[in-house]
Amino acid sequence: ILLKSAAAVLLLLAAAFFCTAAAAATDIYDEAALREAVTQPDFNVRLCADIKLTDFYKTGRDNSLVIPPAVTKGTIDLNGHTLLYAGVYSTQSGDNNGAVIILKPGTTLTVKDTSEAKTGKITGGTGTHPLMNYGESYLFGGGVYVSSTGTFTMTGGEIIGNKVLKDGVGGGVYDYGTMTLGGTAKITGNTANSTANNV
Repeated sequence: ILLKSAAAVLLLLAAAFFCTAAAAATDIYDEAALREAVTQPDFNVRLCADIKLTDFYKTGRDNSLVIPPAVTKGTIDLNGHTLLYAGVYSTQSGDNNGAVIILKPGTTLTVKDTSEAKTGKITGGTGTHPLMNYGESYLFGGGVYVSSTGTFTMTGGEIIGNKVLKDGVGGGVYDYGTMTLGGTAKITGNTANSTANNV
């Protein structure tokens, strides 16, 4: 009985640190691997750890996770983990503000959460400028910015705790393309101009 109990504990500990096998999904444990994966035309990734986006300016703009136009079918499984934009919120749009995820024109992205607890979330974003210009006083899409002709589908996870600067909109999501929300997905607790604003 003791051996069985010990084995059960080990299995629980392993589940907390490692992903179990999943067909066709690439397991992601850190920011660098995630940034590399989302550049592939047909990526399918599953988070196996909380990911903090801190790669300031190395991507040419800010900390945002940018899904490029070459991606025709991308999937991110939050898997109960947090995707956190770790930039510093500023009253000047050039000071490392950014959306957590930016979908470039023509990009297709699905976000889901296959974890039992359904605790996956996208948070910490502060909005991006549509033309990617610095020095503007307004930003859009704290959690996710969907560019023109971009397609964003969310079937699980939560977009929460994002905010955009004055005169901006889309504290949670700014949809300039096409967005579909379903399943257990939630967009809540986001702000624009210091007032509640989710989409």
